[in-house]
Amino acid sequence: MRYIEHVITNDILWKGIIENLLPYFLEFFFPEESFDLSRGYEFLDKELTKLLASEEGPGTKRVDKLIKVYSTSGEEKWILFHVEVQGNREKNFPLRMFRYYYRILDHHKEPVAALAILTDDNMNYRPSIYQYSVLGTSIKYEYKLYKILDQKEEDLDGLDNPFAIVIMTALAALKMKKKKPLHQLNIKLSIVRNLREKNYSKEIIQSLLNFIQFYVRLADDEMNLLYEKEVKKIIPDNTTMGIEEQILQMAEEKGLEKGLEKGLRKGLKKGRVETEKEVKTTAARNMLREGLEIPFICKILDVSKKFVLAVQKEMDSRENGY
Repeated sequence: MRYIEHVITNDILWKGIIENLLPYFLEFFFPEESFDLSRGYEFLDKELTKLLASEEGPGTKRVDKLIKVYSTSGEEKWILFHVEVQGNREKNFPLRMFRYYYRILDHHKEPVAALAILTDDNMNYRPSIYQYSVLGTSIKYEYKLYKILDQKEEDLDGLDNPFAIVIMTALAALKMKKKKPLHQLNIKLSIVRNLREKNYSKEIIQSLLNFIQFYVRLADDEMNLLYEKEVKKIIPDNTTMGIEEQILQMAEEKGLEKGLEKGLRKGLKKGRVETEKEVKTTAARNMLREGLEIPFICKILDVSKKFVLAVQKEMDSRENGY
């Protein structure tokens, strides 16, 4: 569990849950707006990455997404949202938000609504305005700011929107830092019990369980085992799927074969035993080369320990020239 939690970072989790729950994300943060998602929507992350390349250093971990959606009146809307997952106070945060805004405006020639979600634990840190004035020339740029720490659990509990569970999870992660292991476990399980009471689809429940499992981190191995056992009792039919998507993204970022993701998806969708076995063998081989642990590989690829050991034995034989 500790290794998995180290690999699946908070920025990956935020990116995944926002994409999985986009309609509910929009409803939660823009309740006054009415979006027509039947016309489709588009994540412009790749374009955004190119635009912001000069702003970010190598290895920067931030969640910046640009979405193009339509209102029910037919108007095209562009929304930039930034999730601050580093948990550190950044002096130039407002300036960076302003730079993002004018780069997008200059390139796409479209008005942009900006939202910053702060997940840090500093109650006084609220960078929501960028402004300056020089010799009669002035600029004041304001954007929507959402501070996780401001939220009250009872208010979130009363909402039917699945994204309220996401915020509740992030809030719990902040509040449980100095709690004892058993208290941490109870806090984490309370979110799952709350989830059980909601009438969500199986897919939404699975996405939320994944987010809860890896965002609210328990350092004690025994508590992790107790958590997994209790979750099976609380939500017996859960399969906690979807983590494969995040791991495959992580694997590509680490430089594994770029065709692995497409190959695995294609092989699993086809359902052919030969294709599935071949793709999983390739995946296991690459994961072993990256030093990933065997139990972890078994869980991600849904294979037995015997399967992975056979792949490892084959690799050892080739390296030794047998």
